[in-house]
Amino acid sequence: MLRLATLFWLALAVAVGLLLYNVKHEVQGLEQHLARTNRAIAATHERIHVLHAEWSLLNEPDRLRALATRHLDLVPVRPAQLVQPQVIAALPEAQPHGTTALAEATPPPAAAAAPPAQPASTPRVAEEKPARIAPRREEPLPP
Repeated sequence: MLRLATLFWLALAVAVGLLLYNVKHEVQGLEQHLARTNRAIAATHERIHVLHAEWSLLNEPDRLRALATRHLDLVPVRPAQLVQPQVIAALPEAQPHGTTALAEATPPPAAAAAPPAQPASTPRVAEEKPARIAPRREEPLPP
């Protein structure tokens, strides 16, 4: 008969062997995953290099100049198109978006400017502050 200590060490050796086998397969799976990831990174770098080459070809100045003359009806600026600074200074100022000079020239009626009076029989309720609103932008947002 085997002694109890021999059975214990035999069971421990089998358990360690199984654990080592399991860890070995996990490591192989992780190495395969790493290799796939590295191949994907290399392929992405290759695509990026191709895209940079295409971009530099598409942005070649001679090609862009030929496309502009073929598709755009642009002509050089003529001296008659230039304006003197005095003419620009004489132009009226631009109004903020949504307002007109007529609306600013006429004051609001007095009845509309004053808040309506509350009846004396109703108790006054503390007014809530309105939510903070961002100031209006003068220039339009870019597309």
